[in-house]
Amino acid sequence: MRVRGEGYECAGDRSVTIDRVVVGIVSTRVGEHAPIGSYCEEGAVLAAEEINAGGGMPTPEGPAPPLLLVHADDEGTSEGAGRAIASLVAHPGLFLVLGPDLSALTYPTAHLTRQAGVLQFTSALSSRITQLGNPWLFRVRPHNGYRAAAAARFIAEEGFRRLAIVYLNNELGQDGRANAERALARAGVAPVFARPIAGAHEDMGPPVGAVRAAQADAVLYWGTQPAGAALLRALRAGGWTGKFLSNTMDDIFLAMAGEAAEGGVGFDCFAYSDPDEGIQEFRRRFRARWGKEPDAHAVSNYDALMLLRAAVAAIGPSRDAVRAHLAGGARFVGVASTYRFDAQGDLRGWATVYEIQRRRAIFRAKLTDPVEG
Repeated sequence: MRVRGEGYECAGDRSVTIDRVVVGIVSTRVGEHAPIGSYCEEGAVLAAEEINAGGGMPTPEGPAPPLLLVHADDEGTSEGAGRAIASLVAHPGLFLVLGPDLSALTYPTAHLTRQAGVLQFTSALSSRITQLGNPWLFRVRPHNGYRAAAAARFIAEEGFRRLAIVYLNNELGQDGRANAERALARAGVAPVFARPIAGAHEDMGPPVGAVRAAQADAVLYWGTQPAGAALLRALRAGGWTGKFLSNTMDDIFLAMAGEAAEGGVGFDCFAYSDPDEGIQEFRRRFRARWGKEPDAHAVSNYDALMLLRAAVAAIGPSRDAVRAHLAGGARFVGVASTYRFDAQGDLRGWATVYEIQRRRAIFRAKLTDPVEG
């Protein structure tokens, strides 16, 4: 996927002789996580279109070049993500890699942008990703720990006594489980059990049986949408009537879970029903462009490119200078929230809580003070 722009050159010091700013976007176009990839692309394209319609990427001196998006498909695998990032960093004059979104793809490939000295913005959630020593990598969504803190607070306030944790057995789910257990311990909640599932195509009979045998009044699921929706459908089909909680119950999840999702509660970084004026204005523009509601993947990539625009406007078109600017705590007011990175490239985070009513995510609260899990 490309947004029009003209030629671009890169100098040896990673500054640019600028007539376009090239951003490579890594997203998933095939397999069960392709819907996530679509939202990632749509948020980025909307931002690029608005930037270019507004005259391009402003710089402290000289003309404002256009933004060019170059797409690479990660194919939903870590091997595919490695190939995609390698193809992008070989692109003449690449300024930034945007993506991948999935933790299972970002964690094993984060070294590639470090080796290339290229900026990378990722919306992946595993808290371990920014602990890998890549100074070029910045996370544009709050990591699992913030959602875990919000979940633990909700669970303690609601007074669930027999909580079960079921998690996807990959980087996202394993990290989410660890953060959730730490946050729950601080809240004085001890889960009755925690067990992994392999994916959406697993026989859900054993985890459903375990939930019922434990007489769990709530299940906290951590993972991606396909496996979570399959688990929830199986729980409801098996007669379980407790409360289902998840790190994501977005429209992708709802399309897969159907009526089984009614009454569920999600812990995320964005909800399109948030009454915030900036979110509602973004929602209007996104719906006008794409004919559907935005989600956290879309707003994260939109904000990421607008953040890049602001950094280039303040510092100039140098990867080194932009990296130092962001790592130094520069503040950017985006759609989802205010963005400010620490020295590791992590956001000072927040969490959004919403409840599913009539197959829509209804905003309940935005927590700006969750403690990391």
